[in-house]
Amino acid sequence: MFYSIIRLSIYKPLITISFVLLISFFCSWKLFQTSLDIFPEFSPKLVVIQTESQGLSAEQVENNVTRPLESYLAAIPNMDYLRSESIAGLSVITLTFKENSDHNINRQLVLEKLNGVKNILPSNANTPLMMPLASSAATIMTIGFTSEEKNLLDLRTFVDQHISPALLSLNGVADVNVFGGYERQLSIILDKDKLLKYFISLESIIDHIKASNLIVSGSIQTPNQELQIVSNNVIPIEKIREINLLNDNGQYFKLKDIATIKFTAVKQISKASIEATDGIVLMIIGQLNADTVAITKSIDQSLSKLKALIRSNKIELHDQIFRPANYILKSLESILDHLVLGGCLVLIVLIIFMFNLKAALISALSIPISLLLASILTLSTGTSLNIMVIAGLAIALGEVVDDAIIDVENILRRLRENAKLKNPLNTLRVIYKASLEVRGSVIYASLIVMLVFVPLLLLSGLVGRMFAPLGIAYILAIFSSLISALTLTPALSSISFRKYTETKEPFVINLISPLYKKILSYITSFPKLYSIITLLLCFSGIILAPKLNFGFLPDLREGHFMIHTSSITGTSLSETMRIGDNISSKVLQIEGVKTISQWAGRAERGADTFGSHYSEFEVELYDLTGEKEQIVHDKIREVLINTPGISFELNSFLVERVDETSSGFTSPIVIQIFGNSLVNIDIASNKLHQGLLESNLLRDVQLKSVLDKPQINIEFNNKLLAKNNISLNQAKLFINTAIDGFIIDNYYEDVLLIPVVLLYKDENHIESIDYIKNLVLFNKLGQPIKLKDISEISITKGRYNILHDSGRKVQIITLKPLGGAINSALNEINNIINNINLGDNIYINITGSAIEGNEARKELIIISFLIMIAVLFLVLLAIGNMRNTLLVLINLPFALIGGLIAASIGGGILSIGSVVGFITLFGITLRNSIMLISHYQHLVFKVGLKWNKDTVIKGATERLPSILMTGLVTALAMVPIAFDSDNAGREIMGPMASIIIGGLTSSTILNLLILPAFMLAFGSFNRKS
Repeated sequence: MFYSIIRLSIYKPLITISFVLLISFFCSWKLFQTSLDIFPEFSPKLVVIQTESQGLSAEQVENNVTRPLESYLAAIPNMDYLRSESIAGLSVITLTFKENSDHNINRQLVLEKLNGVKNILPSNANTPLMMPLASSAATIMTIGFTSEEKNLLDLRTFVDQHISPALLSLNGVADVNVFGGYERQLSIILDKDKLLKYFISLESIIDHIKASNLIVSGSIQTPNQELQIVSNNVIPIEKIREINLLNDNGQYFKLKDIATIKFTAVKQISKASIEATDGIVLMIIGQLNADTVAITKSIDQSLSKLKALIRSNKIELHDQIFRPANYILKSLESILDHLVLGGCLVLIVLIIFMFNLKAALISALSIPISLLLASILTLSTGTSLNIMVIAGLAIALGEVVDDAIIDVENILRRLRENAKLKNPLNTLRVIYKASLEVRGSVIYASLIVMLVFVPLLLLSGLVGRMFAPLGIAYILAIFSSLISALTLTPALSSISFRKYTETKEPFVINLISPLYKKILSYITSFPKLYSIITLLLCFSGIILAPKLNFGFLPDLREGHFMIHTSSITGTSLSETMRIGDNISSKVLQIEGVKTISQWAGRAERGADTFGSHYSEFEVELYDLTGEKEQIVHDKIREVLINTPGISFELNSFLVERVDETSSGFTSPIVIQIFGNSLVNIDIASNKLHQGLLESNLLRDVQLKSVLDKPQINIEFNNKLLAKNNISLNQAKLFINTAIDGFIIDNYYEDVLLIPVVLLYKDENHIESIDYIKNLVLFNKLGQPIKLKDISEISITKGRYNILHDSGRKVQIITLKPLGGAINSALNEINNIINNINLGDNIYINITGSAIEGNEARKELIIISFLIMIAVLFLVLLAIGNMRNTLLVLINLPFALIGGLIAASIGGGILSIGSVVGFITLFGITLRNSIMLISHYQHLVFKVGLKWNKDTVIKGATERLPSILMTGLVTALAMVPIAFDSDNAGREIMGPMASIIIGGLTSSTILNLLILPAFMLAFGSFNRKS
C-alpha cells in the first residue's frame, strides 16, 4: 500500500498536491469555527446538592439534613464517593461518579432520589437543589458595580432586576453568583404592645397571611362560552396592610393595626467591595465544555447594550476584575509566536544544511500541513481545542518535519550520486527508490515515537484528564507528518527535482564531514574503551535523578491572583470587610496591580460554603512578564503575612481550580484525620496542626474545622414552659420570628423573588445576649413572659462547619510544600505524623492534587516500562536482530543525561510536564538510532559492504546530515519556549522543552560519536543474524 501511495505521489503529483490543498483548506475553515479554552475538562463527574436550612446551626444541619440525605443518596449506581459539609443554615453534598459514567444519567439518578427526601427533612429545610453543571474552570468572568448615588439595597435590586437575568440568558452561562448588597424582603414587623392588645397568636397571624395568598382557580361553562375564575394572588403591599385577622375572641382587625409593613433588607450573608469601595460583585459561571472566549464576548456585548441604562442610574460598571479569556488569548498569542519563530529557525537550519531553497521549503511545508491535520483529527476525538492540545502540537513542531527531512535529504543524496553516473537513471525513478529506501525505517521510527506517548492516554484521574489531550495531539501530529511524508513530500520532490543535476555536497556538509570522519575514526579505533567511558558517564549523570524534587503543575502566569483570608470563626462580615479594605489599600499600592475586589461570606446558590469570617480577593495585574508577576506575588504575600489575625492562601486561579477539583480544597496537599469520635479527631488534629506549623518545609498550614465559633445556646425547661402555659413549638416559633424572622411566603415582583417575612423585634435594638434573654413572648393567657424565665441561655463554642467523607466525620488540614518540592514535603509530613502520639483509633489519609500528581508520575513510569516491551518489539522488527536492538536502547541513557542536567539547571523540580518531556525525548532518540542502524543494514545487505570500521564511518557520515538536521530542528523549535518558559502559555511546555533540548544535545552527540563505536564493538551484521 505504501509503495502505491508513494508511486502515485511521484508520478501524479498534481493530484496529490490538489488533494492535500483541499484537506488543508477544510482543516483551516474548521479550525476557525472551533472554540478555545484554557484546560480540558479536568474535573471528575460531580453532582452537587445544596439544602438551605434557615436558623439551624452546623450541628443541627449535620444531624437533621446532611445525615438523612447521605443515607438516602448512598446507593446510587456508578457513584465513587461522597463528601459533605454542614455549616449554619446550609448543607452541601458532593457526589463523585465514575469516569465512564454519563453526566446526564448521573444527574437523573440523583434527581430521582431527591424526589422522595422532602418528607425526611425538618420543616425549616428547603427543597434540596442540584447545582448547575459547570465547567472545570467554573468562572468565565467576574464583574462588579458601585455607585455614589444609590445605596446597597437599591444597587442590589438593580443588579438582580437587570444584570443577572441578562447574563443568565446567555448561551454557555450556567449561573451567576452575586456577592454584596442587600436583597429586598417584605417585612411584617409586629408591635408587641398592639399584639397584646388584640391578643392573637403568631400561628394565627401566619395562617391568615398564608390564606390571603391562596390561588383561586376554576372555570364555569355558560351555554355560549367558558369563563375562567381568577384572583390575583400576588398582593401588593397596600392590600397586605388591609388583610383581615380574627382572634380567639371573635374580634376582627387589620394587619396594619398590629404591625408595620414595609420593604427592608434581608440579613446579609455576604458583602463585597471593589478597590475598597462597597459594591456588588458578580461571579459568572460557565457551563460544562463552555467556550470561555466566546462567552466572554457575549457577556461584553450584553453589558454593552445595558451601559446606557447603567449610566442613567448613576452606576459604575467594573468589567476588568477577572477575565480568564485574557490569559487564553495571551497564551495563544505566545504559542503562535513560538510556532512562527520556531518554524523560522527550522527553515534557516534546513537552508544552511541542504543549501537548496526548494528542498528546505518542501521539508518545512510539512509543519503547517501536519499541524492543521493533527488539530482537526484531535478535535474529532471529542477533545476541545485548549492549551494542552496546543502544547502537544507545539512540542511536536520539530518532529513533524523530521520525516520530510529524512526523505528529502536521502532523495538529494541519491540524485547527486545519480548525476555522477555516466548513464544517469530517470530522476523520478531515483526519487521513488530513494523514498522507498528510508520509508520502512521512517514508519517504524514514527510508530515508536507515537507508541511512547500512549502511557499519557492510559493515565487515570485528574492527571489523565489534563494530559491525555496533549498526548492525543502529539500522536496525531506525528501520524499527520508521516502521512505528509508519504504523499506531499514525494509529490513536491518529483516536481522540484525532476531536472536535478547537482553533484556537490552542500557547503556545510562538506565543511564538517572531514572533521567528523577524523573524530569518529579516532573513537572507533578504541571502541570498547570509549563505550565503557560513556557508560560510566551515563551512570554518573543518573545520580542526579534522586536529587530532583517532584511537582504537579508549575506556577501559571495568568496575570491574576486569588487571595483567601480567614479570621477567627464568628468574625462579623463588617469586621472581615474592614480587614479586607486594609489589605486592598496596601495591595493597590504595589506596582503592577491593576484592580482588586473582595467579597466575604457566601452567595445564594453559590457552590462555596463560606462563613462571615472568610474573604476572597481577585487581584488583576497589568500585562507583566513572569519574573515581574513573581515579584508582585511576593509583595502581596508580604502584605498578608504582616496582616494580624488572619490565615491566608495566595494562588493563581487555574492552579487553585485544579487543587480544588482534586480534593475540594484550594491547597495541593490535604490531610484527612478520621477517628471514632469527633473529640478524639479534634485532639489528634490539633496536635498534628501544631507539629506541621513548626516545620520549615511547609507553609500555609490551616485547620479547616475548628471548635471555636461562639454561639448562643438556648435550653428550654419543660417544667417552666408548662408552668407558664407556653408550648415548645410556640417558644421555638417565637425565637425564629424574633431573631431572623419567619418566612411566610414568597412572591415575584417582575423577576425578583420577594420573601414575605414575619418579624417580632424592636427595630432599634442592639443585638446581644442580654437582648435575647429579655425577649418577651405572650402565653395563652396573654401574660408577658421573658425568654430567660423559661430557658437557660448561655454562650458556648460550636463549629463553623462539620465535614464528612463517605459518611464519616473527618477533620482536614491543608498546606503547601515550600518551593513546590512535593516529595520533601511528604517526607516531612510522614516524619511529623510518626513522631506524634495521635491517640488510638486515629486514621490519617493524605490526598490532594500534589498526591495525585505523585501517583500519576509513578503510574506513568510503570506504564512506560510496559510500553517499552511493545517498543522493543517494534525496534526488533525494524532492526532485525536482538543484539542491535539492545544497542539501540543503550541510546536512552544518553538522552537521560542531558535531560537530567537540564532539569537540574531549571530548578530541580520535575513536574508531570517534565516527565512528558522525557517521554518525548526517548521517542526522538530511538528514531535517530533506528535510522542510523537501518542505514548500516542497507550498506551491508543491499550495497554489499563488509562490516568493518570503514563501513561504520561511511554509514555514520552519510547519516550525519539527517541526524544533525533532525536534532537541530527539534531542539531549535523548542528554544523559544525553553528560554521564555516563565510566561503565559509556556509554563507547562517550558520544562518539557528544556529537557528535550538537553537530552537531544547529549543524545545527538553520543548518537553520532559513541553509538557507531558501540556498533563496531558489539553490533551484528552478518547474513544469519
